[in-house]
Amino acid sequence: GPDGKTVERIEEVTIGLAEDGSALARRAEDGATLRLGDLAAAAFTTSDLALREPSVLDFPEGDLRSLEITSSVGRQRVVREGGTYQLAEPKGEGYEADPARSSELFLALAKLRAERWVGAEVKPSYGLSKPRATVSLLVKPVDDKERTLKLLLGERTDHGTFAKLEDRPEVFVVARRIDEATQRHLVSRAVFIVPTEVMSRVELRGKAGSLVLVRDGKQLKVEGTSRARSSDVVEALSNLIPVELDTLGDSPARSQ
Repeated sequence: GPDGKTVERIEEVTIGLAEDGSALARRAEDGATLRLGDLAAAAFTTSDLALREPSVLDFPEGDLRSLEITSSVGRQRVVREGGTYQLAEPKGEGYEADPARSSELFLALAKLRAERWVGAEVKPSYGLSKPRATVSLLVKPVDDKERTLKLLLGERTDHGTFAKLEDRPEVFVVARRIDEATQRHLVSRAVFIVPTEVMSRVELRGKAGSLVLVRDGKQLKVEGTSRARSSDVVEALSNLIPVELDTLGDSPARSQ
């Protein structure tokens, strides 16, 4: 207020449906109307689902035997054996599973949580009829029967990604990091690191020109009259570690 004190104010808002079925919010004071997205509209509905605990899946990480992911980077399958992760797909010489990324994803899915429960009705805007990614989880047998759960990931929202388990009706939002993990290669990047010890000739090209190093015994030395120090260039080459894989064999390029 004018005297600097907080003035209590009550806003009355009515939630209803437009002719096309979308949700509208109308302020009683001036009739201002706002069209709501499906996720925002779901927050105003009262249901038992909205009060449910956020846990979607909850079992020991060791009970999760394998993950098969189909996404923008192709199909990947990682198998957990003891405390290690084996890359079953894609296959390639020297390909191994990235242990850190695999462990992170296995744990996140074994303890899968909903950022928000949305509802029991699947709407087209959720993108779940043609999911951006599917994850099949093979879980430790119970009563000698294997369990396979399939997680569908749809469109992204400001708060995460729409998701549901294939055999359950409930739609929920998962954390964005889980979605992003399915859109990355789980192949260890270490296989693409070339040790400087096996390099016989290196040619670097840039806007300022080119630089060539050739092996002389146990060392790589700068060829020609360049003033660059061989030791500095070799150290820089040693620190070349792939941050992300863009394509892998016949898999499509990443969309992000």
